[in-house]
Amino acid sequence: MATAAAVKAAFVAKAATQKQPASSVDAASLFLRAAAVSYEGSLFGWCLDPHASGLEVKLEFGFHCSQGSLKAVAVSASGKYMVCGGMDERIRIFNLAQKKAVGEISGHTGAVTCLQFYGDSHLISGSEDSTLCIWRTHDWVCLQILGGHKGPINDLSVHPSGKLALSVSRDNTLKMWNLVQGRCAFTRRLKGAADKVLWHSGGEHYLLVVGSELQMYAALDNNTCVASLSFGSRINQAVFVDIGPGPDTSSSSSSSSSSSSTIHIAVICEDKSLRVVDGNGKFVSPRADLSSLGGGGRPRDMWSCKPASVGSQEMQEAMAEEGDSIVIITSTGQLTVLSARALCQGEGEDVTQALQASAQLQAEPRLTACVAWNPANCATVLAEEKRAKNMKRKLKEESFGDEGDNTEEEIIGEEDETLTAAAETEEHDNGDELEEKKKKKQKTKGMFGGKGGKKAKQEEASNRVEAASISGLGKKKAVSFGGEVKSNSSKKGKKDKR
Repeated sequence: MATAAAVKAAFVAKAATQKQPASSVDAASLFLRAAAVSYEGSLFGWCLDPHASGLEVKLEFGFHCSQGSLKAVAVSASGKYMVCGGMDERIRIFNLAQKKAVGEISGHTGAVTCLQFYGDSHLISGSEDSTLCIWRTHDWVCLQILGGHKGPINDLSVHPSGKLALSVSRDNTLKMWNLVQGRCAFTRRLKGAADKVLWHSGGEHYLLVVGSELQMYAALDNNTCVASLSFGSRINQAVFVDIGPGPDTSSSSSSSSSSSSTIHIAVICEDKSLRVVDGNGKFVSPRADLSSLGGGGRPRDMWSCKPASVGSQEMQEAMAEEGDSIVIITSTGQLTVLSARALCQGEGEDVTQALQASAQLQAEPRLTACVAWNPANCATVLAEEKRAKNMKRKLKEESFGDEGDNTEEEIIGEEDETLTAAAETEEHDNGDELEEKKKKKQKTKGMFGGKGGKKAKQEEASNRVEAASISGLGKKKAVSFGGEVKSNSSKKGKKDKR
């Protein structure tokens, strides 16, 4: 079995053969990427690059993007888009591929508390206004607003199928949403307000965090609670992790990947402790003291993902058995990356043996939420999208051959000639109409003399006023004209009396 020392040795071997300058960042050789937001309204991004000393953490970006504190951050499946939200009720969108801001969207009347992508097609946001918003990433339009909670939403989680979603609120309820029909499927009353909810990648189980208690439910077994464990200190975050193959999992390798015995959960608490438990509520790792890593801050958020298998064949074999990497951020701006497998194999409270990388921001911002992703998976998704676009373009080009192009040009030419002929005919007709009108006016003057001329002038003036009133102009003229008409009619009435 490969240990953390073997993985580090593999990194050393890779760096000895393929040493790169520190300034260059090759996405194909990156181990992991991570991002975090802060209470001060800043956004930070790191990449983990293998070097001779192990993993080098590089700060890719860091800037202030909000006047209020930020509470949530999420990245799409392809790694193309990143979004963050917080107290200013807005969701800011960034294009990671082009490294620029796309814009911002606003659909909530309260602070944005949670964000999650489903693939690259949709984004779901939760807010303190008790609603969930479903956004389409193609044009960032809000497709639907889901309401039903009576308190601020603390967290949400989308099912791997994209058909269901779970949300928890301060109203002490858990709601399951049918995203296909856009309605609430069922509501469960909880003993207290749940802070976290998360679906397992298998889609058969989900976890809840209620204060200092961790609960796991079986969705297929009428949403029954299959495990419950109290940690004695407030739980700040809990995530599902893959600890890799081991003595405790090899015997159950033939069973379902989402059975309780093969599910593992990493938990960080307010007392700076880190534990790993299985789906049956049993501890599979000793209590790790995060204060031994330095920094002195409280663990605020945590994320787990499978890192990229980069480097030599030896290194890739070591990483295949290593399991997930756990990314932890603290309230003093510290980023820590640990090996989930090494945590379970360690002894005592010292976590340095499981340490893969660590970095400290000089300004010591109060980090609030984080996300981590595998650059290789993102590159694969982007490559598939590019391949699909190329195939679509190729099919379109094949459907329009040389004959089709010539035919289209001929049709366009004929249309142009027709339009030109129609325009000439219209001009000729307009000229004839003008001449006829002039002749009629002359005849009118000859038949009715001065009176007829005055009548024509009055009609012409009324036509002008009507045109002005329709277009919204000359309102004063219309009113004065109405007065004149009224006075004329009154004079006419006096003549009739006489």
